[in-house]
Amino acid sequence: MAPEMNSPWTLSRKLAFRFLFPFFILSTSIWNFIPVLDQWASKFYYYPSFFVQNYILKLTETPRWVHDPTGSGDTLDDWILLLTYAVLSAVICIIWSVLDRKRTAYNGLDSGLQIGLRYYLAFVMFGYGIDKLFLLQMPYPSLAQLHTPLGEFTPMRLTWMHIGYSAPYQFMGGFLETLGGLLILFRRTKVLGGVLLLSVLTQVVMLNYFYGVPVKIFSSLLLLITIYILKDHLKVLIKFLLGRPQQAIVIEPFQSGKVRLNKVRPFLKGGFVIFAVGGCIASAAQAYTQRASIEKIPVYGAYAVSKFIQNSRELSLSESNDRWNFVVFGEGLQDKTSATLIRRGISDYQKAWTTLSATDSIRIEFSDSTIYSFSGRYSKSEAGVELLGEVDGDSVIISLTSDDKNLTLPNRKFRWVLEKKDF
Repeated sequence: MAPEMNSPWTLSRKLAFRFLFPFFILSTSIWNFIPVLDQWASKFYYYPSFFVQNYILKLTETPRWVHDPTGSGDTLDDWILLLTYAVLSAVICIIWSVLDRKRTAYNGLDSGLQIGLRYYLAFVMFGYGIDKLFLLQMPYPSLAQLHTPLGEFTPMRLTWMHIGYSAPYQFMGGFLETLGGLLILFRRTKVLGGVLLLSVLTQVVMLNYFYGVPVKIFSSLLLLITIYILKDHLKVLIKFLLGRPQQAIVIEPFQSGKVRLNKVRPFLKGGFVIFAVGGCIASAAQAYTQRASIEKIPVYGAYAVSKFIQNSRELSLSESNDRWNFVVFGEGLQDKTSATLIRRGISDYQKAWTTLSATDSIRIEFSDSTIYSFSGRYSKSEAGVELLGEVDGDSVIISLTSDDKNLTLPNRKFRWVLEKKDF
């Protein structure tokens, strides 16, 4: 072990450790990895945030104790939970500093924390990385998305489509995340894995912040963990990049006072790798198989609305912005629900979901709950599709004519030689 590892810590380093130790334990929610405790603890995950909102900040008149899942990790509940953990960690740091002010260093505790964080980070990286290896996290743009004008995309959707369009690009991202997670588990490759993940996660954090992806808190936590794992090597790495190589810090492997435990350690690590990687592969493979087995719905395709008859009266675009103008029935899900795009009026693009049944009945529900859904029957012919049903009690007949365009994006192949810019 290098001499500096045995030297007393500076006051600032001790204070930082006393703050980060409880902060990492709270933020990583390590109890979620305990099978029996997980189900019970997850119910109370947001309770610290609710307590602060209800009784300290008093954001609501009636106390709220339920977090509605929205797919976002950057909700107000999450930000206040982060603030709560930071304040709690600061309080623990102060109390710890008063009670343990004579301590000169925390080498053993720091080593244990780093080991725990390395396994936590590896587990998360396996999950994200293997999903990308199976091309699951960012799917290829659906037919509805290909027909959506670029200006209608949100920044997050633009990011998802850009990554999902290129299978090799997404696969390589998953490979680097998985490889980095594997390398940080072993002492001799920990620094290499940490540097790899530092690069990968920095890009992820920038995408999340600059493209509005609501995983800013969690990705920033993962980046902070990576920096903490590398903290003993940062000076050496920086000097190396500046062309001034230095002697690397050698961290001795963790040794327990019990000889039996030291002999079992390699088997425990191997078991963890098999459990984590194997579990992620099994889950991803199942999802991939299910997605590949989904058939296109019978009305799949893009259609121009040639007629829109409401209560026996044909509407034109100039008469009503509620008139449908263009319909795209995209890829379906297992329950035959199809991602749908409908253009109402001249330029009102709306996302919807279409559900078909074996009796030729059809239901189209808009993502915008203020727009009434369509329920009725459909008939398919070579020319297109005809819909007969109701919208908010009004009888509707909608004639759809096939409008399959030769879109550039899905048909443009990779080329080694380009004589001019492909723009």
